Amino acid sequence: MSHRTGSFTALDMWSLFIHLRRLAVLGLTILPTLLALVLLLCSAAWVDAGAARQVDLPQAQMAFTGLDQARLAFPAVNAIYTPTFVPLYVGGSNDKTRSVAVGDVNGDGALDFIQAAGSQSMVYLNDGRGAFVARMPFSGAVARIAIGDLNGDGALDIVAGSDVTWETSKVLLNDGHGGFKPGVPLGTSGKAIGLVVGDMDGEGALDIILVKDTRESVLFLNDKQGGFGTGVVVGGATSSRAVGDLNGDGVLDIVQGADNNQSSFVYLNDGHGSFGTGTAFGGPTWTTSLAVGDMNGDNALDIIQGNSEGRMSVVYLNDGQGRFSPGALFGGRTQSIAVGDVNGDGTLDIIQGNYSEASVVYLNDGQGELGAGVPLGNAYQTTSIAIGDMNGDGTLDIVQGNEMQPCVIYLNDGNGGFGLSVRFSPSGSGTRNVVGDVDGDGLLDIIQNNASQPSLVF
Repeated sequence: MSHRTGSFTALDMWSLFIHLRRLAVLGLTILPTLLALVLLLCSAAWVDAGAARQVDLPQAQMAFTGLDQARLAFPAVNAIYTPTFVPLYVGGSNDKTRSVAVGDVNGDGALDFIQAAGSQSMVYLNDGRGAFVARMPFSGAVARIAIGDLNGDGALDIVAGSDVTWETSKVLLNDGHGGFKPGVPLGTSGKAIGLVVGDMDGEGALDIILVKDTRESVLFLNDKQGGFGTGVVVGGATSSRAVGDLNGDGVLDIVQGADNNQSSFVYLNDGHGSFGTGTAFGGPTWTTSLAVGDMNGDNALDIIQGNSEGRMSVVYLNDGQGRFSPGALFGGRTQSIAVGDVNGDGTLDIIQGNYSEASVVYLNDGQGELGAGVPLGNAYQTTSIAIGDMNGDGTLDIVQGNEMQPCVIYLNDGNGGFGLSVRFSPSGSGTRNVVGDVDGDGLLDIIQNNASQPSLVF
């Protein structure tokens, strides 16, 4: 084996596992003993609280086909195992992917793949085992995509945000079998740069917030039949947005992130989908990512504002009435923010994806104060962060999407430490990742959006 370091390596383990499978085929009785040896060597090699390690898994090491066969499946012992992935290419080389979504669009219980592309957008139907065998075109040039049941028939519909300035964004209603009817226009023409769906007027139907290249947010209220009227502008220019019930009245409010050295704004909902002039918070900055979550345990949603251009990011604490005061500061150069309890203490922590700097994990003390950030790996050009339990140990791992560089999974040690990592894809362009179980084996898979390459499923 190559790349010897004087100890038993992950690649050594992989090769030994391949030989064990061959022995199993021959029916040799030595298999249990050898498998025990593998586990012992793995435990010695990988249980280490010291320096971070990264395992490269080149294509040549992925000898099996199919998502199920490609994963290492050993009994649980006191070691951390890295998931191994085989890529499944979705779409051709000319599919310039803009965004992706996953959801069961044909009602068979399997997650399908919806791809917004600059040429021909597609629905790829899942055969239930993670193979996307049927291609169904649903629109032309699409920049942003969102899915949800927009007409109350129990089937997922598509909101397709236009990728060109001379076309309108559209709503495409599902026929119940994964086919989509001709699109219903949303307002006037314009390129979409953001989409949010949610029940904004409390009437039990999903409404749409569309952000066009003018950076204005337009709210379209649902008539419960899948019609959306002309739309109403909410607030001014914005570069990011989030929704959540900020004042505890049971309806969704809107947070808009600052654009071009302006202030961010909170827009409280009157309960009928009207939002008034809004309340500014924070100083002039450029907010590239927003999240909402209860950071200090008072049952009110706080705002996590991720800023770029070297401006510090901020946690804004909610007084319970939708009024916000600045709290903890953390790093700048943000491209993506995710929140989740990564150390199992019952409070939300922050994962900050940075561009041209190492991404960082900030652990919450339970009061909304953040500990010193712990960098994740190298200074990648990170464009997205997703979190989920990738190796079945019950803790949240981190999936880091990087531009023009390999993407990385950081595996959680159970205490919010991420020393073990594995690269899982070749270099992409504008890579963004979504996680979901696409092959029904109970393990999270990765759906990867690449702007100038075919999309991938791992």
